[in-house]
Amino acid sequence: MKDHDLDIRELLLRYEVAEPGPELVFQTKRMMRDELRRLSEAPSWQAGWVVMLVGLAFTMTLGLFYTFTVGTILSFALPASLADIMYYTLFAFAATGGLLIAGMLMVFYFKQCQAPAMR
Repeated sequence: MKDHDLDIRELLLRYEVAEPGPELVFQTKRMMRDELRRLSEAPSWQAGWVVMLVGLAFTMTLGLFYTFTVGTILSFALPASLADIMYYTLFAFAATGGLLIAGMLMVFYFKQCQAPAMR
């Protein structure tokens, strides 16, 4: 095993790599600049989705706050049989809001996965 390591070491010591030419260096730098420019442009299409997601979450939060405050006040004023219906309806509204936000996140995720294929 050690003889094998010495053979590999001897082979690697004899191996020489020529310095890259100026054209290769120039081409590599140009390609790196193009990649960095593409990376800086990529989030521009995502800004609209992020604003929509934040807006939807904010709207759902305000809607749920309103629903729970009005629902709580109505639960005191309504008869017991209607209060049970109101109680379950509040959970249905909360679940609907959560499903809307989850759906929006899924659309955003799949849109993000689709974007590189479109280029």
